[in-house]
Order: sequence, then C-alpha cells, then structure tokens
Amino acid sequence: RTRYLGLEGKVMALPSSVSTFLKHEKRNMFIRAAVRDLTSKGRYSANDESVYMFFKRRFGREIAELVSDPMCRGIFASDCRTLGASAVFPQLVQGEYGHRSIIKSMYRNKIENPDFVGKFSEFSLRANHDGWRILNFNHGMEQLPRAILNILR
Repeated sequence: RTRYLGLEGKVMALPSSVSTFLKHEKRNMFIRAAVRDLTSKGRYSANDESVYMFFKRRFGREIAELVSDPMCRGIFASDCRTLGASAVFPQLVQGEYGHRSIIKSMYRNKIENPDFVGKFSEFSLRANHDGWRILNFNHGMEQLPRAILNILR
C-alpha cells in the first residue's frame, strides 16, 4: 500500500518497494536515515522520550520533521514532540530494545512471521479486505457532530 506525504509543497509517495525506493527523489535522505539506524546503538532507558526525539535519534532530524511529525498529526491529531514514543509506537521502541535497530527488527519480524498482519479487529480486517477508504467530510470534521446533534434534536 502506498503512503503519501506532503513535502516541499507537493504530495510525494513514500517508497513501498525496492524499485520505488531506487527511483525516489529523496532516496539519499532515506539511505542516510537507514545507515544511521543500522549503525546506532540501542537505547536502554526506562525514561520515555517523545516520538520526535525517538525518530531524531534513530533516523536524524530530517526524518523526524518530514515523516514523524505529519504521521503523528495524521494518526493522532497531535504534535510528535508531545507524544511518548513507547505509548504510540511500542513495536518500534521494542524493536530498538531487542535488535538495536528498527530496520533489523522489522526485517527479522517479516522473516520470522511472514503471514503476520498484526492484531486487527474483525471490522478493520473487513475494511481492508473490501478496500474501504478513509472518510472525508465535505465541510470538515465538524460536520459529524453537527449531524449527530441534528438527529438528537
């Protein structure tokens, strides 16, 4: 599945395969981030850090700003500097703890569990199977509570 990001005033697809990675105009940024993750030591601290600091430490400032911030705003409607990494991305934090690298952890998990798709509800599995897409309200999210209020009146 292709994911998109707004970068430098335009919508850009994130690489989703080796071939799209090799053709991607930001491949050097992703290569630097991957090398940083693969060569960094794991952090073994009980203190949680923000998603921003986690991504910055593991992948560098560029990835923290261009990837983690929009991702947190899109998923959690919150700033990545205020969300705890272990609370919102526990698999990534555990991957660092267990394998010293997020990339190594993801690769090993894929090799060891090739059919694993995660713990999803029956509803989300059906949505994925049927190809459901994200809802979009013509007049923004405020349209939903207004519609509910109109029904309740």
